This record gives sequence, C-alpha cells and structure tokens, in this order.
Amino acid sequence: MTGLQATKVLQSWQLSFDGENRKEPWNFLENVRDCRASNDNPTDKLLNAMPAVLKGKSQRWFHENKRDLDPISEGLRSSIRENASQQNDSAGY
Repeated sequence: MTGLQATKVLQSWQLSFDGENRKEPWNFLENVRDCRASNDNPTDKLLNAMPAVLKGKSQRWFHENKRDLDPISEGLRSSIRENASQQNDSAGY
C-alpha cells in the first residue's frame, strides 16, 4: 500500500479529526483502528497518512510538533505490532 492509497482509505471512511471536542479523539482512534482492521491495512501507512484527515487545531498541532512525533510514532507502531502479534499468537495464527 502506498501513502496515497492509505490516504484514500482514510478519506473513504470519512475520517477526520479537528481537536475541538475532548471525547472526539477516542472515537476517531477507534474508527482508525476499525479501518485498519477491516481491510488489514498496514498501520505504518495509515499513521503516515494521518495528516490528510486532520483539520483545524489538530492539523496545526501536528505540523508544529511533527519533528517531536517521529519517536512517538515509532513507539506507537512498535506497540501496535506487538499487540497484533500477541493477538495472532493467542488466536493460533
């Protein structure tokens, strides 16, 4: 999957996040998780495409903190991979 394809997947799910509502991040992240799982979309590609669905405050925050997010993103990717691996192991895959 290319970055453009990942962006199109996120947009086809009509995902967006503007950072205005405090409850919204959890719903947004659950929807991203569902999107990833539904088509076995690669997590790293979806994370890289995330700026395409950020709006307003969240988009500004992302651009202002992008440099600091690289280590955090890698930690999230590792955590997600480990979690998926453990789930696959427990499911007998």
